[in-house]
Amino acid sequence: MDRRTLIFIFLATAIFVLWSVMQRPKTLPVEPGSEDAGVVSESGEFAETTAPDGATPSVTSTGAVSGRIEAEANAVRQSAATRVVSAAYDVEVAHATASLRAWRLENYPDRDPAGQLENHPVDLIPTYSPDYGGLLLGAERLMWEPLETYSDRIQLATPTDSTTLAFRAYHGDLEIVKTFTFHGTTQQLVDHGGDEAWRGYAVDIDVTFRNLGEATTDLAA
Repeated sequence: MDRRTLIFIFLATAIFVLWSVMQRPKTLPVEPGSEDAGVVSESGEFAETTAPDGATPSVTSTGAVSGRIEAEANAVRQSAATRVVSAAYDVEVAHATASLRAWRLENYPDRDPAGQLENHPVDLIPTYSPDYGGLLLGAERLMWEPLETYSDRIQLATPTDSTTLAFRAYHGDLEIVKTFTFHGTTQQLVDHGGDEAWRGYAVDIDVTFRNLGEATTDLAA
């Protein structure tokens, strides 16, 4: 092995080691007992800690947040729901949250992490998305009820078919009504494309607010 090869190997090794050191995550030292002190689990999440004066520490517990989101997602999955089916989509509307818990596009197959097509349609509703549990006013999760008794499954077979699902919730003296309108289509229109086909994919959503009291309601509170 000549001198030039040895120099090249040495320089390449030095550059690799230097790059590895620079890429290490930087951690700030935290003194025990300080407000920012926390216990980190093996998964990297902060466990809840207590400040010296008994107050809530400033570090947000991502474990608690993740648990809350998972609990809300489970409540949505266990809720009574109405399924609306057409040639374009297969939608599930959860009654307790007045939200879409599934929106599967029948003509668009999902892909696995490797990019290969799978044998089931893509679902546009992420299970743990922030709005999976329905509308929030401030920090309060609204409790919804259907305005009518809806069947478990509704089939929309033609472009003239449509159905409406309406739900009501209260926030103090405020009455909120959320209405979904679904439109039907045919497989022939979907395959042909054009405006008629795209209308078959549309879901109209209307939200109305009515103040039942005399005081002004601050929706941002």
